This record gives sequence, structure tokens and C-alpha cells, in this order.
Amino acid sequence: MFARPYGAFGGSIGTRVGQSVTAPAPPQIDLSPSFDSQRWARASALLADLGCLGPLWMEVGNTALRLAMPAPVPLRLAPNGAARATIGDGGSLYWLPRQWMWLWGVPGGQTLSIEDAAGETLLKLVPRRPTPGFAFAHAALLKAYGGGPRIWLDMAPNTGCQPLRDAGAHPVWSLLAQTGAAGTQDASVADLAELSGMLALDPNRPRAMGEAIAVDPSLVAGLLDICTDQYQAIWCAMGNAGVLVTRNLQLAHAQSHGGRRWLRGRDVAISLDPEGLDSAWVVERDGVH
Repeated sequence: MFARPYGAFGGSIGTRVGQSVTAPAPPQIDLSPSFDSQRWARASALLADLGCLGPLWMEVGNTALRLAMPAPVPLRLAPNGAARATIGDGGSLYWLPRQWMWLWGVPGGQTLSIEDAAGETLLKLVPRRPTPGFAFAHAALLKAYGGGPRIWLDMAPNTGCQPLRDAGAHPVWSLLAQTGAAGTQDASVADLAELSGMLALDPNRPRAMGEAIAVDPSLVAGLLDICTDQYQAIWCAMGNAGVLVTRNLQLAHAQSHGGRRWLRGRDVAISLDPEGLDSAWVVERDGVH
């Protein structure tokens, strides 16, 4: 998918529409140190507390493109500070709590939001079905962490939080490689690193062995509408510094509301701001676009 500021094949890179970029060989993965023990313990405890809320619905992405779907909360956090949950047929949800800095929630409310250090929302969680049990667990969680509405989590390590062009030097390589992201369908570790914002967007970085061509980003909404009208399956990779999602989508209904394009399917919804897309790319791999 294509969006600002983190998109698997998009970003503010100043390349003219129609310009062709042939990708070089992929970089080597350099594994980085594990999540430190105190932050790992805090992150593990928070995931366990989120699991006590019951079935959740999550919203992830950025201001231009957001994906809503059920949120399988992982039972275990790996030593590198990441967790992976399986979604449907070949999909994955990657939880990256080492970039979570703020927890936002109001006692008696129905929402929990997780933000980065700058206050940008990384993940929003709501109950799939509001129940008295959720209300109790929600209030108890907020009370345990200080009462809200905005709670400092202090998950991020002191180093390695800025975007880098030296891909192999960043901890995200360790996080994704050690949790199996390298084998994700049609997305390399570097693709997911770009989505996380920890690898700077670069048209010269390979998507795979193929050729990338910049196209008009206003065409993305029309392409999604066509796929929805024809009930065509879409493989999607999107996310941000705190959560990454790769999965198949079957969208069946599209409508416009509040200046955004909404596309919905079974247990999934996409919200798109067509004016918020900075760039889009068509990538040809072995003759397939």
C-alpha cells in the first residue's frame, strides 16, 4: 500500500511520475542487541494486560491510510522486543512495543491509544463488543498504570530510534529478521523496515528483483475501488513504528464520507485520504505488476 509518511512503496522522495528505477541487490541483515531487560519486562506486562481486555478491534496506519481489523494480542514477547501473531492465510501482525511511549485512555471510555514519543498515534484499540467485563478491565488497566488519561510508558531504548539509510545498522533488522518477517509473502525485511519508519524511504532500495516505476498517487483510490467492485483479493503490507501488518484483504463495499474513502470487507476496513498520498509505485517482479 502507499501512504505518507510510511508506505511500502511510497514516500516524499521527489521522483517524477513515470521515472523508472532499477533496484540493486538487497543489503545484508546485521542483527542488533536485544531489548534491555527492564523495558522487555514492562512491554511483556503491558501485552498481558491488553490480553485481559477480551476480543479487540485495532486501527493502525497513518493519517493518509488506515487499516482496521481484529487484534490478536500475542501471548509472548521475544527477547528482541517484538511479537508476531498469525492472521488468516499467510498474514502476520508484528507488535513492536519498543517504540511505544504513551498510553492514552479515559476511565469509563471504550478506547486505548498507543502513541510514539512525538504523540503520534501508532495503534488504537477498541472492544469488538462492549461488555461490562471490558469496562472493568479497561478501568483496572488505566488505574494500574497511573489513572490516565495520558500515561508515560518509557519503552523505547535510548539509541536507535531515528530513521537511517544504513539499513543493516538499525535494530529493526533484528526485530523483523528474528521474528520471521524475512519470509513474509511479497515483502522483504527492508519493505517492513520502511513501513516502520526506521529505514528511510529510498527509490533505489530493492523491493525485490525487479523495476519500480513512480505513478500518480491519485490513481490508488480508483485501483482499490476496482478491486472492491470485482471482489479481487489484495495483499497488503502497512503499519508504522509500533505495529506492522501483512495480510490478504477481500473488500466488498466502498463509500465516501468526511473527505475519506472507506472500503470494507469481512473483518476488515480501509480508510483512505486520497489527498494525503505523497507517492505511489508500480513494481514489476518477474513480469508481474
